[in-house]
Amino acid sequence: MTVDDVFASDISYRHEREETVSGVLVVSRLLTFLCPSEEARDRCILVNAPGLRDLWVTRIPPMAGTMVAYTGIATITGQICKTGLAPVPYAFVAVRSLDFETSYGMRAEYPAKD
Repeated sequence: MTVDDVFASDISYRHEREETVSGVLVVSRLLTFLCPSEEARDRCILVNAPGLRDLWVTRIPPMAGTMVAYTGIATITGQICKTGLAPVPYAFVAVRSLDFETSYGMRAEYPAKD
């Protein structure tokens, strides 16, 4: 499933629905979200992944000179629902797995698999 598929789906406010969604992941200190592309950040899915940025900082170098620490292609599996918030109408409320690759080929995952 893609981010666009989520926006066209019947996902409700209930938390039981597990989905696997692919898109562009944007990670900052305070927010993490999944969007359809670098250019289309107006349709985003909020990602609740506590400690993600701090975990990845210990494993791969963050981007410099911007509020965004990481961007790249990601696939997330977890529980997703509607939020009721206009700017981010959907959210992963629980992330079971997240696989990520930066544009320069570095890979990371969440939760970490050591």
